[in-house]
This record gives sequence, structure tokens and C-alpha cells, in this order.
Amino acid sequence: MFVVATIWRNAHTIGALLSRGTPVLAAVLAILGAFVIGYGFGGGKRHRRETLGLGTAQRNIAASMVVATQSFDDPRVNAMVVVTSLLTLVVLFPIAFTMRRLRPRAQRDGRTHGTST
Repeated sequence: MFVVATIWRNAHTIGALLSRGTPVLAAVLAILGAFVIGYGFGGGKRHRRETLGLGTAQRNIAASMVVATQSFDDPRVNAMVVVTSLLTLVVLFPIAFTMRRLRPRAQRDGRTHGTST
């Protein structure tokens, strides 16, 4: 609900950010970079790499909004946090879907995915 209210209140600012493109590109690159770093440090097992990649790229929106609202008076900061959170969904959902589609069928059905560490 907070995200919806923030979008509503800052619709003009969000529109201006989206029209410029540069901050959006920077956010997408940060999300993708975090995913690649997490995936790279995920170890030898594929499911661990995928989980760490997605977990690393997922931003903590609540913590970001607290910092943005308490530390900055510029409404563009709040708007950029909201835009980045939405971009995270747009970027990570297709990545997760693609990784699931690329798994062997037995792993998708949960038959060969062990619980050992």
C-alpha cells in the first residue's frame, strides 16, 4: 500500500525519471550486476547459485524507503526507490522464469533436488 501511495503522490516525478532513462538504466545495471555477483559466489550447485543470485539482486524496499525518507528531502529519491523496486520485479521475474525453464524436467518436478547441504 505504501508503494502505491508513493507512486500516486510522486507520479509526476516518476514520469520525469522514466523519461530521462539514465537513472533507469543505472538501476537495471545495478540489479543485473547484483544478480551476476550473487550467482558467481553461489558455489558449485546450480540451485544455490540461482537462489543466491536472485536473493542478492532483490533489494530491501522497506529499508530503502526508510533511508530515503529520513535522509533526503528531494522527492526524486523516494521516486527512484519506487522505480527501482518495480524494475526489480520486471528484471528478476523473467530471469527466474528462464532459469526454471532451463532446468531438467526432473528437477522442475522436484524429484532430484536434494535437501542436503
